[in-house]
Amino acid sequence: MLWIKRNLFLAVGGLVAVLLLGGGVFFVLSGIQKNNEMTTKVEELKGALTSFYSSPEPFPSSNNIETAKKQTELLREAAAKSKKYFTPVPSERVTGLAFRTYRDGTLAELRNMLVAATSPQSAAALKTYAFSFQAQKDKAEFGAGTFPLIPEQMAEVKAICSILFGVRFQRLVNLRRARVSEDDIRLGGTDYHAVAIETNLAAQVVSNPYEITINCYTPELAQIMSAFSASPFGMTLKAIQVDPAEASTAAPTPGAIPQPPPNRPQMRPPGRPPLGQPAANPRPPMAAAVGKKQGTDRPVVMLDERPLRVTMLLYVIRPLK
Repeated sequence: MLWIKRNLFLAVGGLVAVLLLGGGVFFVLSGIQKNNEMTTKVEELKGALTSFYSSPEPFPSSNNIETAKKQTELLREAAAKSKKYFTPVPSERVTGLAFRTYRDGTLAELRNMLVAATSPQSAAALKTYAFSFQAQKDKAEFGAGTFPLIPEQMAEVKAICSILFGVRFQRLVNLRRARVSEDDIRLGGTDYHAVAIETNLAAQVVSNPYEITINCYTPELAQIMSAFSASPFGMTLKAIQVDPAEASTAAPTPGAIPQPPPNRPQMRPPGRPPLGQPAANPRPPMAAAVGKKQGTDRPVVMLDERPLRVTMLLYVIRPLK
């Protein structure tokens, strides 16, 4: 202690030097740790930058960003223009008693349109046809899922039939829709198909499929397809199957239009008898062409057009609400 008292200045200076040395060591160690952390971050950024350069995706440069903005604007303009082709079919927001009035009026209007397109002899068979709404036709109470989907489907069926009945074709065989309510599930039957309603969240649209089966000739099929494509509503023909129409003498089903269009010639190749009659001469059709000159001026018909059974899968697309 005597030495410290005699050399107090030296002792204090030594203590201060030791403290400064400790502080310097701590600062150096902290700097080394921070340096290691920064080195790690730099390596991570270098790896990310390397992945950007080596990625097959466009590099986020200023030119690419500007190009992406321009393309986004073009897509918005194209989407705005396409909206006119996907206008939703107007439908009534009705429930309960108001829906019953709307249902009866819509079905009556559809039947009147169909009766106007067919013969008076077939009108009696159309009085009970429900256009795929048999489950709702006579009900006073309705199951879950009926509203607002059933009124929307009725409006879409009416829009489809308005296009169909604008063309004179031979026969409406059936019209089917997707099940949407408990009443549809309980009833079953031939009013429904197995294709599900599609919801596209990215495009914000709902696609409601309908299956339409008709008997017609090729010119009428072309007119119907053209009419669907020109519709102001979002109607897209996704699939079509064409087969020869089945020859049947059975009573017409609801929706039948049994008579062919007026003034259509019955065209048969030479030597072929009408349906249901045996051939009078079994020789090949070309025999008349290579034989002696025929004593008639009637034209030789080379095409025998037969009615077709056409099944169409039509999607009605409307915006997602």
